[in-house]
Amino acid sequence: MAAALLARRAAEDGASVEVRTAGTHARQGIPASTHALTVMTARGLDIADHRSARLDADMLAWATDVWVMSDRHRTTIARRWPGAFDAEVRLLSEAAGSRGDVADPLGGGLSDYRRTADELAALVDAAWRRRPQPACAEATLRSDASPRPRAAEAATDHAAQRP
Repeated sequence: MAAALLARRAAEDGASVEVRTAGTHARQGIPASTHALTVMTARGLDIADHRSARLDADMLAWATDVWVMSDRHRTTIARRWPGAFDAEVRLLSEAAGSRGDVADPLGGGLSDYRRTADELAALVDAAWRRRPQPACAEATLRSDASPRPRAAEAATDHAAQRP
């Protein structure tokens, strides 16, 4: 859900940013949950083609920014791939100027997914507005032929599992 929200937020600003999503413990190829589909459709976002992916060293090496949902995800990344990438791994909440884990709605009801989507939307918007100015300038000034800033929104296992 966060990746779709981030991609839309960047597009609203006319930024050319590629967003990928993966989980630290995700199983490969699982579609988004019914509740995630419902909540994102209500927000005008189609995530029907989403399939879960497991985070790996190649994705981390590719990313310029990695936003995770919890301290557990950040710790897992630091343990599995110490020094294997240059991207800063931050909590999405920290990128947004606050602190705290994003609630995982996995196994919950539709209201849990709505609550998480609301939280993600607010955090993504704040994080996008607070991103460093050089990234902002690059994102808004690069032509389509130039390399694009990349963002990997990692460790969202909950968005890739069925309720």
